[in-house]
Amino acid sequence: VPIIAGALVIVAASAAIGGYQLYLKEAQEQALREEEEKYAYKRQNPEEIIPGEIPVKFEILQEENPDIYAWITIPGTLIDEPLLQREDDNGYYASHDRYGKESSSGALYTENYNGRDFADPLTVVYGPNCEDETLFGSLYHYSDNLFMEEHPNIYIYTPDKIQKYRIFAAYRGDNRHLMHRYKMGEKESSRRALLNDIFDSRDMGSRIDRNAPVDETDQILTLSTHDSSGEEYR
Repeated sequence: VPIIAGALVIVAASAAIGGYQLYLKEAQEQALREEEEKYAYKRQNPEEIIPGEIPVKFEILQEENPDIYAWITIPGTLIDEPLLQREDDNGYYASHDRYGKESSSGALYTENYNGRDFADPLTVVYGPNCEDETLFGSLYHYSDNLFMEEHPNIYIYTPDKIQKYRIFAAYRGDNRHLMHRYKMGEKESSRRALLNDIFDSRDMGSRIDRNAPVDETDQILTLSTHDSSGEEYR
């Protein structure tokens, strides 16, 4: 976490910079308002989750990019983004943004090992660990017990339903492919093996609710991002 320190040295220069920053902020906010009016595809406050309401206008999103098929929101974080899947290229959105433009940060996506209905035993969503906390850059907050207790829910919207997930584990794993590693199919033994490995984790940075009512009959959602410890960790 960066530590930012500053001192006011030249009042006039600071005032000029402050004025420019204020103007820039107002211009950005106006541009954002215009963009929202043009593409009103999502209610803007994810804290106000209304039961039964799908606040995403998928018809507009899919005009922008037909690979968009769902939306993920974690209230209390900056994670409030579309989910994409490229049928013939699992790595495409690691290097392209939600509009299909080349991007170093990419987008949030699933691979074609998963269906788009979230009915699989395990669904894995991949995303970059951005320093500004966008995309999956907010996930590191879950290394704190209190944060995990206060922000326990994930919402997934699709055109025809809402799914709510309860977070029970935040842990460091290696970068082996989860779907291949556990040979995920309909077998409950595969899910049990995954859950055993999660609950057996003893990493100091892991936060795991070992009393969570989760077992091999549940559908499991995993959000996967790079860990700051190195490329071999997720």
